[in-house]
Amino acid sequence: MYRINKFLLIFLAIAVMVGGFGFSTRLDPSVPGWRFQVPRGEIEILSTVRDSKVAIDVSRMPDGYVEIFIGPYGSQGLAGGYKVGSATIHHHGFEITVALPTQLKGSDRLDIRVQGKTRTALALGWFYNMTSGPNGYSENPVMVVTGVAYDKSVSVTLYNLPPNLKYTVYMGSFSDLRRGFRPDNLHIYQVGTLTLSTGGTTSATFNIPSQLIGEDRMALAMHATGSSRAWTWFWNFTR
Repeated sequence: MYRINKFLLIFLAIAVMVGGFGFSTRLDPSVPGWRFQVPRGEIEILSTVRDSKVAIDVSRMPDGYVEIFIGPYGSQGLAGGYKVGSATIHHHGFEITVALPTQLKGSDRLDIRVQGKTRTALALGWFYNMTSGPNGYSENPVMVVTGVAYDKSVSVTLYNLPPNLKYTVYMGSFSDLRRGFRPDNLHIYQVGTLTLSTGGTTSATFNIPSQLIGEDRMALAMHATGSSRAWTWFWNFTR
């Protein structure tokens, strides 16, 4: 009897430890920490055409079949989202262009979601519903991450810069971007300035502040006098 009770107590203790450490198989996005329960990939927005289509590069995903969803900004492609495509991943990544759902045309920003059919893998991103690329956005500049050196620097290409307008460039943690990324936030750091006399397109590299070393994701923004601004975010790993 003692031996049975002893094994029962050991079993219960292990069960409590597993539950306490959060080794859950649930994939409910309302559960805190759900994003760590499945492999996470990365979505890079390559280009957009307003109310028409978006081109993406998906990386760091397990090989296999995935589906692509677009939904209202803040929905993560779930509530109010629409399936816009599918793909079979080889070598952990792929590029694809998908059409925007008719129901979401006219939106300012949209979320995009790539997931395995049984939610065994997941990648999330968002984008402005404007025409991008060398022709530029009609209202604000566009900032596209082109390279990262872990804990050292990030390189970007900027499109649609107005001539002779001075921008101040800031960097902060990814959570600061979600809170609005205001330059007066104490956890956001100035990393440079940028002025292009002719306007148009240019490239630049900014050093990662020492205060942000070790962060897994970071946000980058630039502001000028008035309302002209641009921002993006990136994973802090060398690529």
